[in-house]
This record gives sequence, C-alpha cells and structure tokens, in this order.
Amino acid sequence: MFARIAASSSKILLALLSVFVSGIFLHAWDERVWLPWFVWGIGGVVCSVFAFFVRRRPTARLLFCIVAAFLFALARYDAVLATHGAVSPSGAYNGVVAAEPRRKGLSVILDAIQVTTPDGTAMRRMVLVFRAMPSAHEGDAIAWRCARPPTADNPACIVVGAIALRDTGPHPIVFLRTRLRVITRALIPEPDASLLLGLLVGDRDGLPLPLIAAFRNTGTTHVLAASGYNVTLVVEAMVVLFALAGLLRRRAAVAVAVSVALFAALCGGDPPVVRAAIMGSTGLLAAALGRRYHAPNALMLAAACMLMIDPTALRHDAGFRLSFAALVGLRAFGRPFAARLTWIPFENVQSALAETLGAIVATLPLILHDFGIFAISAPLVNIAIVPIIPFAMATGATTVVLGTMHATLGAPFAFVTTAALRAMRFIVTTAATVIPAFDLRINLVVAGILYGWIFLLWYALRLSMKESL
Repeated sequence: MFARIAASSSKILLALLSVFVSGIFLHAWDERVWLPWFVWGIGGVVCSVFAFFVRRRPTARLLFCIVAAFLFALARYDAVLATHGAVSPSGAYNGVVAAEPRRKGLSVILDAIQVTTPDGTAMRRMVLVFRAMPSAHEGDAIAWRCARPPTADNPACIVVGAIALRDTGPHPIVFLRTRLRVITRALIPEPDASLLLGLLVGDRDGLPLPLIAAFRNTGTTHVLAASGYNVTLVVEAMVVLFALAGLLRRRAAVAVAVSVALFAALCGGDPPVVRAAIMGSTGLLAAALGRRYHAPNALMLAAACMLMIDPTALRHDAGFRLSFAALVGLRAFGRPFAARLTWIPFENVQSALAETLGAIVATLPLILHDFGIFAISAPLVNIAIVPIIPFAMATGATTVVLGTMHATLGAPFAFVTTAALRAMRFIVTTAATVIPAFDLRINLVVAGILYGWIFLLWYALRLSMKESL
C-alpha cells in the first residue's frame, strides 16, 4: 500500500494532509497540553531531515513524512492550548475585535481574538457579552473587564464597567457589509431583506427570533448561512465577467481567486464559505497550471488549512464540523439519491434535492449531538424550498447589483424576490407550526453508531448502482 501511495504525488499529498487532520482529531479528544509544542516540532523537523536523506527510497521517505505531519499536528494543537486557557485574575484584558457585534436575545455578542492579559499572556478566543450595543467595529483595539475570568471551555465574558476603545478607522469589509444592508433594506421590506442577506452572505442578524426558530425546527437553517453554493455562483459570475473582459486564463484564475477571498471575508469567514473558497481556489489554480483537480485532495487541503489556523475548531466549532459533514454527504449520496428521484421532471432540481438530502443524512448525528433537535419535517420542507432558493438568490443578487446604480432599476426584481422569499417563509413557518421538532440529544457513542449505519447505507447504495450498470 505504501509503495502505491509513494508512486503518486497526488496520493502523497492526500496522505500527508489526512495524517495532519488525524493528529488534530486525536488531540481534540484530550485538550490538555501533552508536551511543550517545541518538542513535537523538533521531532517533526528531525523526521523531515531523515525524509530528505532517504529521498531516493520512496517508501521510507513517505513514512518519515507521515510521522512528521503527525508530530506537526500535535505541535500546533499544544501551541494553541498553551495560550488558549490563559486568564487574568483581575479580569482585565485588551485585544482586537475580530467580527462585528451580533445580537442574541437581549445581549450583544462580540467575538474577539488576540486577547492579551496584563501580565503579557494571551488567550486564543473570548466572547464578550454586553447589554448594550458597543461602538466597536472589526479591527478596533479595545480594553475591558470581565465579571469573572473566562476559561478555555467557557470563553464567555460578561463585560462590566466602561470599555476603552481605540478606533482604528473604517474597515473596508465592514463598510461593504453595511452598504449591502442599506441597499437591500431600501428595496425589500423586512424580514425578507434580512432573509435575503442570510441567503447571499450569511448575514442573519436582522431576522426575528421566531423566524430563526422556525428555520431551526424545520432543519433548514443551512439556507441562512453562506455556503459552497454561494461561492460557486461567485466563481461562475466572475469567470463570465473576466472572460468578457478578455483576461488570459492564468490572470483570470488569479482574479477569480481574489474575488472569492473577498467574498469569504464579506461573509464573515463562516466555515462553509472558507472551506468552499479554499477548494474553489485550488480548482482555479489547477486549471491555470493545467493540472487535474482532485476533490478529496482539495477537501483535505481546506480542512488542514483551517485547522492549522485554529485546531480547536474541530471540537468547539459546530459550523466547521457541519460544513465538512454536509459536503461529504452530498458527494457520497448525491448520485445514488438522484437516481431514485427520476420522477421529478427537472434534472437540476433532482440534483439539488438529492444533494440536500445527502447533506441532511450526513449531518443528522452531529445536529442531534450538538443541538439536540430532531426535525422530522426537514426532508419535506427542503424538498419544498429547494427550487425557490436559487431563484431567490439570483433575483436577489440582481436586485442588489441594479439597486447600487439606481433604486428604480432594482425595483422590478425586488418585487419578484420578495414574492419568492415570502413563499419560502410561508412554507417554513407553516411546517414549523404543523410539524413540531423534537428534543433528542445523543452522546458520542450513539452518534458513532448512527454514522456506522450511514456508512452501511452508502455502501449498499454504491453496490446497487454498480449492479444496475
């Protein structure tokens, strides 16, 4: 097996990325510092040196590289844990705002990174909870005090007293998001405007809580978060635009990759968008270099890059886990389910519905474990709204683009978009009222058993498709 892997550069890359992600996964089960991070790092460097000296022996080189990738994963996790849990007994901190404030119930949430305590130690992440909207924006430097010191397991800080703020000036991404909100809400009434913002860029701060609960209880909250579908639309639009502009293939690929990165930033760096942006950029790079695009390699590259930045996301970020599980589900079950939906007249609708159902199946154990919500209406509601989503996104994006030129130009498309969004809201709210969700939280053991059955389902569908050919 090692000889076959060592003979292919693509398989070598996939093996190393998989080992790195596996090392992060292993350490996520026990978030105590195992060893000082530099010990793992030195071991990884030594294995890399050995791999260089045995480079003429492919199998030995691969084995040393695999061990090095695993040790570097442990080093990265322990390096983060060494600073992640640092707290200040006095409750005083300073740091840099990482995202715009968002409302949650009666509180205002502010995610912060690069948090520094008075003694100079650092904390990876902290969530500030206010009772009134602060004037801070992304990129601002602030100082605050907590009612009680937060911990790695509970990073929430109830802010007390006044906040010292140093405004670093307007952030371009904040300006674009604010401008997008203004244009959208000027053309489309609420709550449909906020629903459209959720569909386009994952901005759902303006949605009323009962509507968010209706989406949650019908298993359709994924439509309120920007995803790989959004990135696909951006890539397709940019490819057409740059082709019309006459850009050469390599320059166009770079321009599209930059556009995708800007879109990911506009969406607030949500895990599904970041994952799709990395995978999309990998595909663009492969096309520009004349290389073959390999989806498993791109998926593992996205996971490794995101876990390199924040290895704790695997355990503490539900959005990260759901994003990758959904993608694996739609890839694994998309074709088998589509083969059984031939009674649907339109092929595009068949494909979209099959992929949506595949994502539902693959994410169900995670949803039950993380949120404890069993939405039995999810398949039916997703079937009903799948045809509406791309139409609403296309007309909504057209509304926003034309609305930036003049409100009159965007008005006709705004009318059509509003009708589509209201139809979606009607379906979701009616289903949430008629078919309520159940509280059903499961532990990791049950989740593992469910994934075992899901794997058997995939294997059976795969065998049946082979037999039908």
